[in-house]
Amino acid sequence: MTPTRPTTTLLVTPPDLGLARLRINGFAALKPAEQLQAAALALHRELSVEPAHLRLAVNVAAESSDIANVAFCTRPVDSEATFTTHLLAAMQPGKAYWVDAPFGYIVSERGAAAVDFAGSHDELPAVVTATLAALDPGKTPQCVLVNRDRALISDERMSWWTAASGVLMVDGELPVAASVPLLAPPRARVSLQTTTLDRALQFAALASIVCVALAAIQYASAPVATALPANGNKISYASSGALLERIATIAPGVVAQTQSATYASGAWVLALPAAVDAQTLQRAVRAMEANGLAVQSTGAPSPRIRVQLP
Repeated sequence: MTPTRPTTTLLVTPPDLGLARLRINGFAALKPAEQLQAAALALHRELSVEPAHLRLAVNVAAESSDIANVAFCTRPVDSEATFTTHLLAAMQPGKAYWVDAPFGYIVSERGAAAVDFAGSHDELPAVVTATLAALDPGKTPQCVLVNRDRALISDERMSWWTAASGVLMVDGELPVAASVPLLAPPRARVSLQTTTLDRALQFAALASIVCVALAAIQYASAPVATALPANGNKISYASSGALLERIATIAPGVVAQTQSATYASGAWVLALPAAVDAQTLQRAVRAMEANGLAVQSTGAPSPRIRVQLP
């Protein structure tokens, strides 16, 4: 019997851990698995975070049900290890938490970053300055220094940084919160659902095709019409059925998608669904023109093609 290996739990912090605040409409109404999936898609869209090895945890921001606080890690994960974080609770409006100051990392409502501190300078590290400047000014901005190194950051230096940044700096602790695991998001699954409207549209399209076919048969059996213009020369109009058959041979997709068709003055006018894109329409036009037909097309108010012999 193979002994069971103990599961290793690792508490992840920046820079291995990323934190982000993302807008996802209706996020609070999603199921937990759907929230992970939506957050993974938003990370890829907004921050170009690749899904490979992605592990994440999420919660809903207090100020909006459409705002997601996301903690994520993308380094390869040992299958026997569980990654956790306790920093989601530190993403609070108007507050920043600087852990292990003056080094360590800083967490705010906007995200988190590792801090590189040069002890010989009195200026705040650039990443801390940028983080504090992004705090919501309407929430009385505050920076909480957690586990401050008093040898490097004296009370005088902290007072100087408060005055320079305009953000109150105080000693404190991270919010008390249980660590949550970072989980792999479920794979996206797309399922096509057929609604009553879809079935009605399919039936209407089928009926239109049948009508076009019946009209083609009727016109094909009718005699060829001729007309005498003012100059006395006879113009022989092509049989409508033969012309429609030629159109169907050159561009079968156009006839299959036709919603309605009208024949007048030796030309067919085919009305197509609004879903037909401009590229598909132009390909059909070019194919018919290359085969000796005179073609006109328009995209407004709905796609239409007028076809006749030149």
